[in-house]
Amino acid sequence: MRLAKYNPAFMEPTERARRFGGRAQDLEELMRIVRENSRRSNNQHVLVVGPRGMGKTTLLLRTADKVREDESLSTNWFPIVASEEVYRAATIGEFWLEMVFHLHQATNDPRHERAYESLKPETDDKRLASAALGHVLDFADNRKCRLILIVENLHMLFGEQLSERDCWALRETLIGEPRIMLLASAVSSFSQIESPNAPLFEQFLIHRLDPLDTDRCLDLWKAVIGEPIPRQRMRALQILTGGNPRLIVILAEFASKLSLRELTSDLANLIDEHTDYLKITTEALPALERKIFVTLAEIWDFASAAQVAKEARVALNTASAQLARLEGRGAVVARRRGRGNQYRLTERLYSIYHLMRRRGGASARARAAAEFMAAYYDRPSLLHHLKSIGEEALKLPPEERCEHLQMIGCLLDSHSFSKSRAEIVSHLPSGLADQPDAPESLRKWFSTGQIQDEVISVGEAQKEPEPLSIELQEAIKALLIAANPDEEISAANSLLKLQKNFAPGWLILADALQLKGRLEEALTATFKGVELLRTMAEKQPEAFLPDLAMSLDHLGIRFSKLGDQQAALQATREAVDYFRKLAEKQPEAFLPELARALYNLGIGFISLNRHKEAEQKFLDALHADSTSIAAQLGLCSLHIITGRITEALEGLRGLVEKEDNRDDRIPGVIYILVRLAAAGYAQETLEIIEPSKLTPHLEPLIVALKRFLKIDISAPPEIEEVAEDIIAEIQEFARSKNSDSKILLDKNR
Repeated sequence: MRLAKYNPAFMEPTERARRFGGRAQDLEELMRIVRENSRRSNNQHVLVVGPRGMGKTTLLLRTADKVREDESLSTNWFPIVASEEVYRAATIGEFWLEMVFHLHQATNDPRHERAYESLKPETDDKRLASAALGHVLDFADNRKCRLILIVENLHMLFGEQLSERDCWALRETLIGEPRIMLLASAVSSFSQIESPNAPLFEQFLIHRLDPLDTDRCLDLWKAVIGEPIPRQRMRALQILTGGNPRLIVILAEFASKLSLRELTSDLANLIDEHTDYLKITTEALPALERKIFVTLAEIWDFASAAQVAKEARVALNTASAQLARLEGRGAVVARRRGRGNQYRLTERLYSIYHLMRRRGGASARARAAAEFMAAYYDRPSLLHHLKSIGEEALKLPPEERCEHLQMIGCLLDSHSFSKSRAEIVSHLPSGLADQPDAPESLRKWFSTGQIQDEVISVGEAQKEPEPLSIELQEAIKALLIAANPDEEISAANSLLKLQKNFAPGWLILADALQLKGRLEEALTATFKGVELLRTMAEKQPEAFLPDLAMSLDHLGIRFSKLGDQQAALQATREAVDYFRKLAEKQPEAFLPELARALYNLGIGFISLNRHKEAEQKFLDALHADSTSIAAQLGLCSLHIITGRITEALEGLRGLVEKEDNRDDRIPGVIYILVRLAAAGYAQETLEIIEPSKLTPHLEPLIVALKRFLKIDISAPPEIEEVAEDIIAEIQEFARSKNSDSKILLDKNR
């Protein structure tokens, strides 16, 4: 993928406008200054300052576009855009010569091209500056307008390329020439504009571009992709990118259809495959700077020059000098700590990207942090994850897809997997179970029945399903290949018009509607699917009873989400009864499902303040499946609600000290810890989790608890920001007057 794709200078104005987001207030501020300059005898020049990737180029180009589009401004102003850095300008004469070149680019008038070619041979820089500037001003007089000169990376031009005498010459022009407004960018402020004795002191209004907050990140994402994403998911991406617009656009381009878990689980390979941007960032640096840059990436935390010097195996003076150069380039940011500075890379995602490509403790720490964010901020759709793994497996030769098939098998056998067989089969690519290397668990799921077995015309006296028509086969295929909830809704509706009694269609439609937040429609579709499955189960108790039980459990959850707790209990009780019957014949297959349904029943009783019944259901769930994470979390939650804190703490201890590595504990553990901390037991929870085997996966939570307890601790900014969100959640929960009566666990499991 070419880097040009992310360069707004190569886009048409309409495309820049379509993809512009997150900087509307900044654009309006620059436009306000241009309008005010129209009424002034001398111009206010502006320097836009921000680290790399903060959207400086896009903002300047959109300003030029808006000036051209505005009828009142376009008659008074003409933008001349130096779309690339003016590297060739080593003198003030060459600077104005570059403006002649870009004037030709802006107008496509051959007269300016001829002027440029005729001026290039001039060797006297003073005469060159006078003639080139004169040509530009003549153009302004002929057009009866002023000029906006848009110049990138002014810090390089005045800090490295032009002499101080040339800078004073430019100052003279900027002060005395009302026909020219300079709108420039820089990665940071620099001495030529900061020092009172510097030539450009007080010549610019500094407009700083801060990282995008969550709202502006959402705005940018929608501008690029055309549709919004959940706020919590964007909060995670904001933290990963540091609110860097360029990195958000890069992620939006190729990760919009992935769950956050999928994105973070293979972040390094994903970015490496889809963009050259981060590699180019490193490879463009001189060798010594590159060594310091990569060292800082591997440290991840803010680090002192002494620490960088030690890790990079260079002298302290060398490390300090190179860090200063990297800071000047905008590749590194510094913060003051004590008597010295600490440094880290400007673009956060690069650190995690780099660490995930390497082995060792730092790599594991970065990956664990990303996985924690996925668990904390996002609840991905397991079906979509399952589908993408299956499709990728079919594209690989047998010797390369072993892990894919094993993962699918594990997902199907997972105790937390709560979808019906019909839904599972409908999302797995056809032919996957027929592969000679397919795991037995996958064959078992397919062998229990095929989708077409469920196309039964309910209400008609039919004993056998009708053969599938070509039209219906195509409709089913369209549903199976749908890549997102919107496509699933469309495909399911089309299929159900052809065959309204297709139970999997209703269930898939219900899941897609749920993901889109259309809860009442999801409930209606689930209810329809349940009724069809009930009729099918009456004709066959062996083939369709598992699907009926699973769908009834979903129905209970959806009733609960809409506040009808009595209906939820009724549906869930029926699901429990069916799972109990199934577990009597096939305990290994259905005891975990029985435990999950009993857990849901317990949550339902909590919502009705029937605590004794809730506790019994959680205990019954643990009796059915002693490994049930959900049931253990349910008991912990109930103990907090009923004030049995000692038992809640002991339950928490048992959860975090388990030997297995299943990460399905993490969301629930976070939830329990937040509530215990809010209840005044932050110190006790910290003492439980800090020495536990789960500690490497809970660093943001540990940092949050220590900060909440006023314990000084340093961590990478990504982890610190997640910790701040957790602290805010603890404080909010502690302030809630009704916290004791809240349902403590998310029911969208």
